[in-house]
Amino acid sequence: TCALPIYADEIKVNREDFMGALNEVPFMSIEHFRKVTDLLIVLAKELSEKANNNLQIKIQNTEQEKVAALLKDSEERYRKLFEHSTDAIFLVDIHTGKYLDANRAAEILTGKSLNELKRLKTQDITPNDATIRLERLLDENNQLDMGKIDYLRPDGTTRTAFLNAIPLGEDLVFGIAHDITDHKLTLEALRRSEALQGKMVANIVDVIIISDQNGINRFVSPNIEKMFGRKLDEVVGKSTKSNVHPDDLASAEKFLSNLLIEPNAVGKIELRYRRMDGSYIWIEFTGVNLFHDPDIQGLFGVFHDINEHKIEEQELIKA
Repeated sequence: TCALPIYADEIKVNREDFMGALNEVPFMSIEHFRKVTDLLIVLAKELSEKANNNLQIKIQNTEQEKVAALLKDSEERYRKLFEHSTDAIFLVDIHTGKYLDANRAAEILTGKSLNELKRLKTQDITPNDATIRLERLLDENNQLDMGKIDYLRPDGTTRTAFLNAIPLGEDLVFGIAHDITDHKLTLEALRRSEALQGKMVANIVDVIIISDQNGINRFVSPNIEKMFGRKLDEVVGKSTKSNVHPDDLASAEKFLSNLLIEPNAVGKIELRYRRMDGSYIWIEFTGVNLFHDPDIQGLFGVFHDINEHKIEEQELIKA
């Protein structure tokens, strides 16, 4: 109390006015003061907790927004991949086989629009073993290679594709079909062409050979046996020059050397060639330099039997 007038002097106010104002200030008991401070502490704590909760909610909302944005971005990417895939993709109910979704490639493969597919089941488009395939998926619930599948189209034609099935949970399955129809047709045409060429080579009268730069036979047509009495395994991998008549060997080697000088060079020579029985017959050999050709890569030659013609010619000369 004694210090109060001194404090009034320090703050430069009138002592009587200061003491009068001080006497008007209500006094609070210590117990009341403690209750007030306790209440203020509770309020401060509650406000702090609410502020923290609001902050956590804001953080959670921000994270959820980020997750939602990532999910939307992922869905958009998936949809783009789904729509622009060159392979046909189907979404199918694994229990019923009903088509639920499909991309543009699937419409091309089946010849049906998405709306038409949604009214159908796998049994309608791929009737062969469709039920068995669904049962396998239900039993194994694993990605399965279904092999070649034929897809029936509205015009009565079929297209063939390799099908992979990927289960999505217990109710859905993704079918990814890679169309191999054009590749299959190309292979079939190639096989027919090769078979036709094989028949032509086997049945022509002349003998066809392909040899390397040293005259070693890499290919000989089967009719070699008919012309010279030699089997294929007796001439393939052997030198063509080994059966040329000794008197014709020098001219034959010069002929081959000239052919090797220039790509696409063509030449003909008549010479005597030994048969399996040791006798010689006259042949006309036509050679073409096809070492530059990636399919041939050698000297392409044709043996043509002119023996009867040469005998007649020699008899005429004698006469």
